[in-house]
Amino acid sequence: MIIVWISVGLIVASLVFLGIFAVRTMKESKPVITKMNATVTRIKQQTDTIKAQTEHLTETQTKITEDMEYKKQAINYPVNEAKQIVPRLKTLWAATPFSDLLPKK
Repeated sequence: MIIVWISVGLIVASLVFLGIFAVRTMKESKPVITKMNATVTRIKQQTDTIKAQTEHLTETQTKITEDMEYKKQAINYPVNEAKQIVPRLKTLWAATPFSDLLPKK
């Protein structure tokens, strides 16, 4: 019977030791967990800031691209019209004989 009581005592002692060790481990790990949560929060805030900046840059890039396209069209229209002057003058010259434009004497 003594062996049974010694076994029960060892089991109780081991459970007490396990409880004490678990509580000690929890107390030691709590600051580490708090630091990790703070770090995760900071990283999430920085990630959100980067996302907002990325969206702003994308919008700015789109506006710049649209502005460049508008200015390109604004430049190309007069250039293309200027290129058409010579062929139109040639057509006009060929269509209307110059001698008909001179006053007759």
